[in-house]
Amino acid sequence: INLTGEVNATSVIRAADGTIEFVAEGGDIAAGGIVEAAGGTIAIQSTGNVDIGGTLEAAQINAAEGAITVATDKEVTFSGTVTASIIEVGLKDVGDITPELTPTRVNIMESAQVSAGLLMTITGEVVEVGSPIRAPTVVITAGTSVETRGSAVIQATNLTITSQRFGTSVTPVTLDAPNI
Repeated sequence: INLTGEVNATSVIRAADGTIEFVAEGGDIAAGGIVEAAGGTIAIQSTGNVDIGGTLEAAQINAAEGAITVATDKEVTFSGTVTASIIEVGLKDVGDITPELTPTRVNIMESAQVSAGLLMTITGEVVEVGSPIRAPTVVITAGTSVETRGSAVIQATNLTITSQRFGTSVTPVTLDAPNI
């Protein structure tokens, strides 16, 4: 799937629960356009790489929390803008493609702007953060390593981070969280 246009989940799609779902079995997903689902969900599932270079926005409307979920067993790259109440990368038991989709690598590029209003959960074998990520609660689970580059800071009020390795002696992981 190569998305370069604009997808906007407004009142018409909201009637069907406000979910925009991209599923690519055996292929990659490249989202270079604008996808909006205010108060709804943007769900991306692939057995290939996922590259988000555009804008994904699932803001909260009244009591409806917007969510963005990304699930693959390959690489996930964020170089665009991703904003939602809840952001989940790397899911267990997503059903449609495979029972478990944990990315081999999650790469948040220097150009990316990633923020969640409530919760951000990132699961992957390797998690690389190249720009600031922000959420009141951030949970990062990496099988091998969590790394930050350049001006990247993981900002949260509550931070849970699990990995075998945190950065290197040259580039340590930079955190801004009162509750770790």
